[in-house]
Amino acid sequence: MSTDISLWLAALVVLLIIEMITQGLTTVWFAIGCAGAAVCAAFDLPILVQCIVFLIISVITLLFTRPIAVKYFNSKSVPTNVEALFGTEARVIEKIDPIEGTGRVNVGGQ
Repeated sequence: MSTDISLWLAALVVLLIIEMITQGLTTVWFAIGCAGAAVCAAFDLPILVQCIVFLIISVITLLFTRPIAVKYFNSKSVPTNVEALFGTEARVIEKIDPIEGTGRVNVGGQ
């Protein structure tokens, strides 16, 4: 097994471990790129080609699959605090003065 393959596979393992720890879809795209580069290393392609393949595969998977993944993984999040108030109607009960930082509104009975 060549050194290049070992390095790409080690990077792949490290990135997958980071992904398992964070579970935030942060490194999986680059792990896939490492797998592609490892395949190139298995065919004894130059390191420049391996790096280009890594970058191309990482960017393509990031651009095309991340929006879909974020849509499905973040659909269960529930807005809290101020985020929950966006889009709701409020009734002004005390004049709002942005300069003084004063004023009151009633939102949902509160």
